[in-house]
Amino acid sequence: MATLNVLLYSTLDTKRYVYKDTDGVLVADIDSTFCNKCKVRSLRNHGALVEVCSETREALQELEDKYDIVTHFHIRKLKAFISKLSDGEYFYYFDEHRASVVERKTAICCVNTMKAGLPWTERLHNIAFEYYSMMDIHFTYLSYGYDGISQCIGEYDKSKRVCRFCGKKMPDVTFDKDAHAIQDALGNKLLFCYEECDTCNHDLALTEDNFRYLMDFRRAIYNVPRKGSTKTPTIVGKTFIIKADAKGQPELYLMEESLPNPNERQHPLILHLELKSPINNERMYKALCKMVMDMLPGTELHHFKNTIEWITAKGEWIPDALPSALFTILPLDIINSQPILDIFINNRNDKLDAPYCTAIVWLYDIAYMFVVPFVDVDCGQYKYDRNLESHWKRMRNLIGIQEWQFQDTLEYHLSTPWVEWPIDLSEPNIYVLPKTDPIFEKSLEVRASPTEVDMPAFKPEVLSLCQINTAKFTAYYTDLLTDADLSDVTQRIKGPIFLLIPKDHKVKVSIRVDVYDTTNQIKFFSFSYEIDFHIKGFDDYINIKYSENGEVESFAFHYELSKCLLLSSFSIAEEELSKQRNGSQFEKCSINKMGDIERIINHIYYYVPHNEGKAYLVVCDREIHGVAYSD
Repeated sequence: MATLNVLLYSTLDTKRYVYKDTDGVLVADIDSTFCNKCKVRSLRNHGALVEVCSETREALQELEDKYDIVTHFHIRKLKAFISKLSDGEYFYYFDEHRASVVERKTAICCVNTMKAGLPWTERLHNIAFEYYSMMDIHFTYLSYGYDGISQCIGEYDKSKRVCRFCGKKMPDVTFDKDAHAIQDALGNKLLFCYEECDTCNHDLALTEDNFRYLMDFRRAIYNVPRKGSTKTPTIVGKTFIIKADAKGQPELYLMEESLPNPNERQHPLILHLELKSPINNERMYKALCKMVMDMLPGTELHHFKNTIEWITAKGEWIPDALPSALFTILPLDIINSQPILDIFINNRNDKLDAPYCTAIVWLYDIAYMFVVPFVDVDCGQYKYDRNLESHWKRMRNLIGIQEWQFQDTLEYHLSTPWVEWPIDLSEPNIYVLPKTDPIFEKSLEVRASPTEVDMPAFKPEVLSLCQINTAKFTAYYTDLLTDADLSDVTQRIKGPIFLLIPKDHKVKVSIRVDVYDTTNQIKFFSFSYEIDFHIKGFDDYINIKYSENGEVESFAFHYELSKCLLLSSFSIAEEELSKQRNGSQFEKCSINKMGDIERIINHIYYYVPHNEGKAYLVVCDREIHGVAYSD
């Protein structure tokens, strides 16, 4: 079966029309008509710039007369596409399967220029073509969302699909929902992944929300509607509200108390506006990388197994380092309501000093540029900013934007997204009201937090060792390693787990850590332990309330006790594990060098017994102690 995906770009519309036949005559005739029989202004490798005129209209009419019946009138769409264009105007034709990204993006650039009222010129085309060609010289250059044409990546047949994130297929999982590569709420109507199951689509939305919250102000100001709606979303800030007016357009309500005094107000004011929904920088970074995983060609995915595992990890992978993401604000006249995703794959053979995969998300008036981490061929080289200086210089020059701000992606503390925005109070749809106005009710709501439980000041002496159940070290790598090799490793942490035994006033602390090389490919060693501790005054520091039917009603755990238990378990386990490491090349690899203790505490899972010990309620530490804000 011969297939031709016809792409047509004009100042009025962009379309894809698909034609199939068994012998290839039809599709060959369509391609020949556009490239040879229409009035061609400029012939490209797999397309043409065509002038609308009588010659072009007649050629498409001839094609329609010839194949109208056999295509069930579908051929008529080709002539219909130019019916609203006047003689002397231009449109582009491409064979989608053969035309390059460079050719298509050049065409869109020229079309946008013509939309602005400027004529097409060879010089304009050459400038755009050279710009995009430079990107394609060093990298395999992929781009999605730029031309209004939908892209669905992956296996079309549901029965053959394998989820990119969990590795499961039907019937273990389903693929019934549209999996947006970039959230629909951000304006994405074009980019989808067939190979993302419904379960992962649901679970990963919590991670994706971190980037959406960051974009909330912009998507409201630029009137990006919610799913199934035509009106701007309602956005709640600490001192402002954005909501739709009667026509669905954004209205901005500002608290009067948050503004400068009337005699100090400029036109416009530059206001610092904070949103309500907190974000986590690492999860924001995961959201960006997840977009890339959805849109990568299937042939590339084997390089990104570790990336996918990091994205989907639920507290079992605490990275030791991550490269910063770069952020820039675009010129005010550039607004991308549909997100555009550019991907640069370093699979050339010129040994370019660059990570394997770099990506840029263009959204509204901003862009995020970032390296996709944990790619196997990078071998951990590009997880540090210091190793990316030459790469970022190259990318700045290629993109043509020099000013980028660095954003820490390793930060796990919650922070409040904010914008600094020019606002003219005299403009319509901007209202200044006192904070007592009912419209600010959501703004003034205090964020829900765990109920404080009164506990005595913690004393380390209440903690005592009961017994060491297990403490095991296992070496997997036998070749010679240097201190430099062991100074930069990847840790995969399962736990810590605190299993509570209230009747005996005990807490069972366990953890397993697998240590790999910096690439996360070669397993060096693992260690695990399980240690029982006795807590004097157990009920004073660990508060569990049960309902009449034996279910857990509330649970609280003294933070200092958590920290002391973890550090004590490290110290006790290290005495045993050091003996097992003695004489090996891992002798210096002390458990006490695990890294950020506060971060590890944040990942503790408490197993709280209920139903007379027949079941456990599992509670993560960050759910009861929260994570401190880092504003």
